[in-house]
Amino acid sequence: MSQEITQADIETAAANDISKWQLIERVKRYNWAIEEAVTDPVRKHEKHGKWPEIAEANGIPKATYYARYKNGWDHERAATEKVDKKKTPYSKRSVAT
Repeated sequence: MSQEITQADIETAAANDISKWQLIERVKRYNWAIEEAVTDPVRKHEKHGKWPEIAEANGIPKATYYARYKNGWDHERAATEKVDKKKTPYSKRSVAT
């Protein structure tokens, strides 16, 4: 079943902050119904704000901050809790010789 996207569909999607390319992808690639594709809002990714910079100011690398956040830590804890060197695997620590 091929669905044809009309100019009216594109205009309706644009009014709902959905780009023409997002609309086409939803309909052609993901097989969404046109009615849903033009009205369902686009998900916005959560912004981290200043938290990565706060983490770096606290001596926590951005990569560590993002990994912590991805693992379920809240922004503040991920950006402020010091890295526990005792829990870092030995192979990852620099060894003074």
